[in-house]
Amino acid sequence: MITEIIKIIISATAPIAVVVIGVILLRKIEGIKAEVAKSSEFTSKWAGEFWTTCQEFMRLTERYMAILNHLNSMSEPNNDTGTKYQVECNELNVKLSELELRIRRLVAFSPSNAKSVTTYASGILSMLSSILNTRRGNLDDLFSKVDSFNKASREAHAEMTGIRDSQKIKESKTEFDSGKVL
Repeated sequence: MITEIIKIIISATAPIAVVVIGVILLRKIEGIKAEVAKSSEFTSKWAGEFWTTCQEFMRLTERYMAILNHLNSMSEPNNDTGTKYQVECNELNVKLSELELRIRRLVAFSPSNAKSVTTYASGILSMLSSILNTRRGNLDDLFSKVDSFNKASREAHAEMTGIRDSQKIKESKTEFDSGKVL
C-alpha cells in the first residue's frame, strides 16, 4: 500500500517537475535571446555609423579632389576664386581629419581590417595636403588610394556585421548571376 502511494505521488509530481523545469529553461532561453538581440542591435548601429562616416569621408574627398583639379586648371590660382577654393580646402582638411579620427575609433570592431582602413584614410589625407601645398601630384595615384580605402572599408563593414567571408558572397553572387544557382 505504501508503495502504491509512493507511485501515485511520483506519477503526480513528475509532470509538475517537468513543467517547472520547462518554465525555468524557457526563461533562461528568453534572457539569452534578449542579450543576443541587444548585442546585435549595438553591432548593427556601430557598423551603420562606420559606414556613414566612410561615405562622408569619401564625399568630402571627392569635393577636395574636384577643387584641386579646378585649381590646377586655373591660369591664376591666387585670384579671388582660387583663394576662395584654397580656403575651402583648408576647411575640408579639418573636416576630413575629424572624419579620419572617427573612422579610427569606429573601425575597432573590425580587427582584421582596421589597419588597412586607417592606413588608406591617412594616406588619402596626406596626398591631398601634398597636392594642395606643392600644386603637384598624380590624381590617378589618389584615385587608386581611394579605391583601396573603399575596398578596405567594405571589408571592415562586412566583418562588423558578421559577413566574414565576403569572397564566398562574391562567388555566390557570380554563380547566381550566371544561372548556376536557382
